[in-house]
Amino acid sequence: MKGVRGFEVPVYFLDADLPSNAEADRALTGTLYGGDSYYRLRQEVLLGIGGVRMLRAMGYSDLTRYHMNEGHAALLTLELLGDEAQKAGRSSIRGEDIQKFATNACSPPTRRSRRA
Repeated sequence: MKGVRGFEVPVYFLDADLPSNAEADRALTGTLYGGDSYYRLRQEVLLGIGGVRMLRAMGYSDLTRYHMNEGHAALLTLELLGDEAQKAGRSSIRGEDIQKFATNACSPPTRRSRRA
């Protein structure tokens, strides 16, 4: 995809509708919003953890920034935290691993007025 400033970035789509996947898993990427909390959790595992693993399998092993829009990629943070613990020779996550993550600064909510 080419941005307005001329930068080009690849865009990849995860598709779980493959014959090799279990029938229950094949629908996970068909509808982003819908289903119960279990369905949503399975999507978050697929998109968050599976997404970063897919990128690594494709050769993107040196990424340092990820854009996570909405909660579907939330479990990406657990995958990355696990990596940090593993790099440090540990089997579990500690506080020093978490300190390496940052979020965008929160901005106060705004009210938009509608004109009739």
